[in-house]
Amino acid sequence: MAFELTLSITAVAGWFALFAACLLATRPRPVPPAAATQDFGGDEPPAVVSLLAHGWEVTDAAARCTVLDLAARRLFELRQPGNVPRQTTIHLRRDAGRTPSGLTRYERRVFDRVSALASGGVLPLTALTFRDEGQAKTWTRKLRAEVIADARQRGLSRRRFDRDVLTVLTVAAALVALAVAVAAAHYSHRTHGVSQVSSHSGSDSHSGDGSGWLSAAVVTFALLAAVAHAQRGERDTPAGRAVAARWLGLREFLHGDEAFRELPPAAVAVWDRYLPYGCALGETRGCDEAIDLGMGDRTRVWSSFGGGWHRVRVHYPRFWGRYGKKPLPVGAWAAVGLLAGLAVLIYRGAARPASAGPATAWSPRSACSLACIWSCAECTGSRASART
Repeated sequence: MAFELTLSITAVAGWFALFAACLLATRPRPVPPAAATQDFGGDEPPAVVSLLAHGWEVTDAAARCTVLDLAARRLFELRQPGNVPRQTTIHLRRDAGRTPSGLTRYERRVFDRVSALASGGVLPLTALTFRDEGQAKTWTRKLRAEVIADARQRGLSRRRFDRDVLTVLTVAAALVALAVAVAAAHYSHRTHGVSQVSSHSGSDSHSGDGSGWLSAAVVTFALLAAVAHAQRGERDTPAGRAVAARWLGLREFLHGDEAFRELPPAAVAVWDRYLPYGCALGETRGCDEAIDLGMGDRTRVWSSFGGGWHRVRVHYPRFWGRYGKKPLPVGAWAAVGLLAGLAVLIYRGAARPASAGPATAWSPRSACSLACIWSCAECTGSRASART
């Protein structure tokens, strides 16, 4: 047994050591910034610049700088009526009946969200946040994939594990699977021989163990290959490093202006595209605090009911998680509760001992009336009460 365990553990540990070496060798290297300059590094969109400036990782800045860039390109207007940047409102152009042409996929995604939420061509900036966690994750995942696809098309980024690295890891996984198969076959043969010596019946009690080594090999190879082919992010390219260095030179220039860091989103009307690129480079603290396309506060939401935008406070019961959820998940849990209730009632009737006296006749109507209590409560309680 010691030989088989030693062989299997050594092979698997060796593969993970190779995997760690690949992670170390393919990590994005830091890019030294070029000389401070106020000139733009190129025509790359701010979302792609954000990817390069944050170590080839798509962060929340990609969506924020895209909102500012669309405003800088006059696709809509940002207005701040007071002194609080979070009171900024988005005003669509009157001729914005459809998505403008010439936008990338992630720019269209951001513009479509703004236009879909706007009421009468107006939308509070803080109303861009999502109310549903699943919807927020899906939207962010698609935006991230679109930014990465654009960067790859420009030759500025590539998959962290390319074809050569995946080939090496796959071949190594096959060798590990072979070692595990040898260990499993050796163990099966040894235990099978011992059982034949100790048995006098002459029957083969381990005739089904012959395929055990094959199953162990297939499972080992599948797991290691899945780990190797999982998405590990992006890495730099020579062209991407050169472009990133130029844009980091702009960041060095903007970093010396303390007033620039505190500019509100509405300042894009004056600073033009410097503000979205500054947001992509992480130099706009004021805009970062005001723009949020992630999960919003479910208890304080925006509503356009009544003709104008206003904040609505929503109260949810404390001890029930079904309020504010979509009907489909609530209905699914209600169906599960119904089936569980029916199963309990049927099992209770079947397990009742005879000495307990005559059992009450069971009928589907009585079972449904009892089992549906929880499920009906789920369905009828799926709406939250809103108070203005």
